[in-house]
Amino acid sequence: MSDQLVLDSARKYYDWVLENQHKDFFENPADFQRLINFASSLFHFHEWLFVNFEAHLHIELGVGQPFSNAGQFWGAVQATNQNFGSIRDIANASKHVRLTRTPSTTMTHMANTSIQVATWDTAQWDNAKWDTPYATSKDAANDVLFDTCSEQLFQYWATLIDRLSPKTP
Repeated sequence: MSDQLVLDSARKYYDWVLENQHKDFFENPADFQRLINFASSLFHFHEWLFVNFEAHLHIELGVGQPFSNAGQFWGAVQATNQNFGSIRDIANASKHVRLTRTPSTTMTHMANTSIQVATWDTAQWDNAKWDTPYATSKDAANDVLFDTCSEQLFQYWATLIDRLSPKTP
């Protein structure tokens, strides 16, 4: 007999994938491998939630009618925070290279996302992680910090999964 781990629920996905990727991303300098893996997992978590909790999601989000599909659920989540669209666009751009169908931001290409190292630039003074690589995406003329977007969505998912499927001791 062998022990077997099976990734078969949103709770397990959050505990085994998202928490580990969150820790890995924030405890290391930004790089594209961590950025893409974390963005993709954060974005696609809505599908796990939809499959596992379809009948309850509209109640949790305070929406009158049940969601007809995972995309509609994501739309309601994204409407709560404009930064969540950057996560969606990074996940999709990393897969498709170019965004040709209704991006959430003004991103058009994976090349709109970059890894940077802060320098002595007063325009970056409040946002930069000095001497450490960090990721940004362009949304029109604005630099959107991946750290901010990803942390906000991670916390959103943490709150939602804890309400839908509390951790068991």
